[in-house]
Amino acid sequence: MPATVVVGGLVYEVVKWSKADAEKAEAWGQCHKDDLRITIKEGLHIQQEARVLLHEVMHAAHMSGGVRELDVTADAEERLVDVLTFQITAIIRHNPALVAYLQAALR
Repeated sequence: MPATVVVGGLVYEVVKWSKADAEKAEAWGQCHKDDLRITIKEGLHIQQEARVLLHEVMHAAHMSGGVRELDVTADAEERLVDVLTFQITAIIRHNPALVAYLQAALR
């Protein structure tokens, strides 16, 4: 898992989150926009961990993209992020040539 991710020009620290704290919050991950930190529950399978990290990155992108000003409810944001995360995960998994192309083209 990367130590940092850049979203909207901001550098987010990515850290493991204790199982106890994650279970107390009833979440596998959180995006802390105030202190630019993403926490991911420790002990997840690598595929779950990757999906949760992408999910939290999408929350960061939602905020940095100005969508917050559209008066989207927290539930609507969560649904939007879930849908995009599952779709992007599938696109990445099933289209390695696309991912390689985008990585080369966007350097």
